[in-house]
Amino acid sequence: MKYLAFKSRNKAFTLIECLIALVVISGTLLVVIGATKYQAKLLDYFRNDTRVKWLNFANLMDYELNGASLVKVEADFLYVLQRKDDTEKIVRFGKSDKTAATDFRKTNTDGLGYQPMLFDVQAVEMTQTTDVVRIDITLKKNFRRSYVWYIEGAR
Repeated sequence: MKYLAFKSRNKAFTLIECLIALVVISGTLLVVIGATKYQAKLLDYFRNDTRVKWLNFANLMDYELNGASLVKVEADFLYVLQRKDDTEKIVRFGKSDKTAATDFRKTNTDGLGYQPMLFDVQAVEMTQTTDVVRIDITLKKNFRRSYVWYIEGAR
């Protein structure tokens, strides 16, 4: 009789099976935590690296100056005529006019509106030759770069 009662017991997880399940779950969690930490480091790098900010700025300037015509370079500001969707407008690029401002921005001719394009700017110097505009920018920690715009058809 005891033999029949022992045989009819329900099957359940043994202690070894439970330990194996815990090892698999903890291993999976370790992989997920490691991947999350790596993604956070990568995101921090792209947010704070000056070289990445410069490349973004150069790409944005390429986009803004594509198809634009030079109006003038004056007092370290670049004035260009942009043509988009059958409209023309003169926009200005340069370091913000505000005394404590440290951003390079696109504005209207009065220095109002639009968006900042680059932050932590310490100094900007613009020069123009016949067919080239050169923008020398110094960012924090003396990170210096030059953006050169070749003006097509200027000769």
